[in-house]
Amino acid sequence: MSAQSSDLDSILHLVARRICELLSAQRCSIFLRDEDGLLHGAVLHACGIDIDSQVKGLSAPLDHDEFTRELIETKQVVVVKDPPGNAAPTTSWSLPWTVHRGLGVPLLFDGPRSVPARLRVIGVVYIHTLDDDPPVTSLDIEVARTFSRLASFAIRHAWTMQRSVKRSEEVERQRTTLSQLNRAHISLTEGFVSGADLKGLIGRLVTLLRKPVTVYDEEFRVIGWEAPDGLAMTPGLPAQAVRSTWFTRQVTDLLPTRTSLMIPPFPPVGLMSRRLICPLRVDGAHAGYLEVTELGQQIDMTDIKVAEHGATVISLQLLTERRADLAEDHAQANLLADFLDDLLRGPPNHALLMSRARQYGINLDEGHVIVRLARDTSDDDGAYCSDRRRKLGRALAERTGLGCPATTTAPDADLFLLGPLPDEESFDLPAIRQTVEDLLSERVEDFGICFGAISRPCRHVRDYASADTEVAESVRFASATGRDVVVALQPEHGLLKVLLTGPDLNASLLFAHELLDPILAFDESNDGELLRTLRAYLINDVKIRPTSEYLGVHENTIRYRLSKVRSVCSIDSDCLDDLLDLRLAIQVIDAAESSDQARPRETPVSPGAMGFDENLRRLQALEKRASTTSATMTA
Repeated sequence: MSAQSSDLDSILHLVARRICELLSAQRCSIFLRDEDGLLHGAVLHACGIDIDSQVKGLSAPLDHDEFTRELIETKQVVVVKDPPGNAAPTTSWSLPWTVHRGLGVPLLFDGPRSVPARLRVIGVVYIHTLDDDPPVTSLDIEVARTFSRLASFAIRHAWTMQRSVKRSEEVERQRTTLSQLNRAHISLTEGFVSGADLKGLIGRLVTLLRKPVTVYDEEFRVIGWEAPDGLAMTPGLPAQAVRSTWFTRQVTDLLPTRTSLMIPPFPPVGLMSRRLICPLRVDGAHAGYLEVTELGQQIDMTDIKVAEHGATVISLQLLTERRADLAEDHAQANLLADFLDDLLRGPPNHALLMSRARQYGINLDEGHVIVRLARDTSDDDGAYCSDRRRKLGRALAERTGLGCPATTTAPDADLFLLGPLPDEESFDLPAIRQTVEDLLSERVEDFGICFGAISRPCRHVRDYASADTEVAESVRFASATGRDVVVALQPEHGLLKVLLTGPDLNASLLFAHELLDPILAFDESNDGELLRTLRAYLINDVKIRPTSEYLGVHENTIRYRLSKVRSVCSIDSDCLDDLLDLRLAIQVIDAAESSDQARPRETPVSPGAMGFDENLRRLQALEKRASTTSATMTA
């Protein structure tokens, strides 16, 4: 029988026909057991005609009825002799005829004894005879038993052939899949190793998948997209879908462990086709998504594996680009740090400094300020400090609205070049100081900085070195104020500086000229009267109208000149501290003019040599004594 046909249905039909011929039966139906333990109708042969459709939809468990149960338990031929009415076992399977007489023949597989008897029964043959047919003889039973063994062998062989074919097909599918994955691996790896950019890698992935591929950042903004030739479509997911709670919940399930997720169509948010989403991970952190749009052929398991491998290669590409950018940023930052060091503390080769500044896109004549922020040196670590300085520089630039083209470090502080500055009329240095103080107060745990200083505007290359010296001194005096966060403006703490540096006239002249030199330079170059106006303003108790009458000019002229003073040297005419420093500086200058020393000595005595620490201790003791006295009086 196997020679006549290797097809299972053909073999079953042949079995049914031969049984009917040998036993002179009217009908023969064959039911086969499947893996779920049910008997399913396979073929039906009646009166020389194959009418399988009448049994194909029938199924029942092995213990469905007493007749079938006896066949399974005994594994012997069972004879049905004139059952009452229509009570044959097959009637409950809704056969369209009445069975009164017949045989039940089990189809057995002679498997190992360890296999339960129920599992060794691979099917049942029901043979139906009419009422007027001769009785079933022992010869008929023996023929049926022998034939069932031969039929079982043929059926088992056909099943084995079918499983072999299926296994071969599965092996072939796996081989094809592995071949496709290997081709994808080679293509993507060659692209990565040969230096292909993100667009090139996406193009290779599109060639392998024959579907549109989009790469997003972590906020689902498109950073790369390619589609097969001839396919016109808008890249990216619909904005409505990305914003929807439904989509967010779907993507949340993708992280952090899954390698891919199939998003089903969802027309209410604009998704009309399936989307395969693969996460991109860089240095263990989420970096974006790769999306494959299902257009044309359905996305299968091979496509999913190729997309997942593509996501891995693109993640490596993003990592490479990110590290290259970081290395370039570090190198550029180091060059800028060297430049800023030379600008603040190097040899005064102004032409060379201007040329180097232009190479880095910095125009020193546009105006910049130096920000010096004291740091805790106990936590100094090269990589950490460099990273913190970059973060702080970005934060300063973002909060102040100015650029931060260069940063560098000193033994106990970080220095930042902020600029270029707006024009003198609109630049508000006290507002910048307040912004920096607010930033440091908010992020004191991140940066650990409490004291700093901001220089006066530097609008010429020669101004920067002196500005660095000034802010370094201002930071030291700022730390003596006792406040939690202090960012001083240069010049500030003038009176405190004079008190702490002792009675030496040279120190007082240094203070006075630091404050007034920008005003004197402006008056000299612009034929101005800023210093004369300030003198009159102080003489007239810092009142606008008496000052205007004293100088014989309009009140608005006085207001304009005071505003100009603020932009030139950061003296705020509404600030009592600034006015006190201004009065003291003018008095020092006036006193010096009556002596032989109108300018400070070229080599000033350092604050330490003048008894800075001793004077500071005295000042703090006086402050403590004043506080104690005040508390006693209050009590």
